[in-house]
Amino acid sequence: MEFHKWTLYPELTGMHYLNKAQPPRFLKTHFPYEHQLKNPKAKFIYFTRNPLDTCVSFYNYVRGAPMYDFEDGSFDDFVQAFVMDEVERGDYCDHLLSWYSHRNEPNVFLVTYEQLKEDFRNTVLSIAGFIGPEYRSMLEEDDIVSRDLVEKSSVSFMKKLCRVDRTVLGRKQADEDQFFLDAMNRLYREDVEVKDSAVVRKGVVGEWKAHFSQHHLDLVSDWIDRKRAAGVIREIWGDLDLGGIV
Repeated sequence: MEFHKWTLYPELTGMHYLNKAQPPRFLKTHFPYEHQLKNPKAKFIYFTRNPLDTCVSFYNYVRGAPMYDFEDGSFDDFVQAFVMDEVERGDYCDHLLSWYSHRNEPNVFLVTYEQLKEDFRNTVLSIAGFIGPEYRSMLEEDDIVSRDLVEKSSVSFMKKLCRVDRTVLGRKQADEDQFFLDAMNRLYREDVEVKDSAVVRKGVVGEWKAHFSQHHLDLVSDWIDRKRAAGVIREIWGDLDLGGIV
C-alpha cells in the first residue's frame, strides 16, 4: 500500500498527496502532452512501448481488473476496441504523437520499454543524468544504490510490490491512508473477487507474436496509416520486428 500511496498518481487520488509531498516530487500520469500538468521547471520522462506489445499488455490488464467488466472478453474484441479509440486513456497513436513532437525540448526525455530491456544500466544512467547530474553520479559511484535499483526494478520484485490485496482495502485505516483506500475501492468493486495483479506480469518484448493473427496485424496497420503515425513508429522501433505493420 505504501508504494501505491506515495507513487503520486493524480488520475487516481487527485491532488491530495501531490500537494502534501515535499520536493523533489515526482508523479506519474497517462495524460497526452496537451493535458499534462505543466510547470516550466518540471522535467518530463515520456515512457512508451511498441503498439503491439502495448495492446497485449493492456488486454491482460483489463481482463484482470473487475471494474472493466471484461473478464471473459476476447483478444479479438480488444484489438477492435484498441484501434477504434474505444479503450481507456484515449488513442495510442494520438498519445504517442502528442509527446513525440516535443521530444527535443530540453525538459522532455523520451525512452522506450525496449531500450530498458536491451540495455538497462545505460538507459537508467541516461534517465538519471536527465533528472540531474548528481543522480547519475550516485548510480555510477555507489554500488549499493546501483544494485538496489536493479533488484527493485526487476519483474519479480515489482510483481509483489504492485499486487492488490483485498484484505487491506477492506480495513479501516488512519485518516491519511483512508483517502488512498477510498480511491482504490472506487476501482475494485466489493462484489467481485480481485485477481492477482496484472499490473506487472511478464516484462518481455515481443509477446504480441503469441496473440496477433494476420487479420489483427492488418487492422493495426490500417489504423496507424489513418493516424499518420507510421513514420514515427518506424523512427522509434525501426529495428524491431513488428509484423510488417509499418
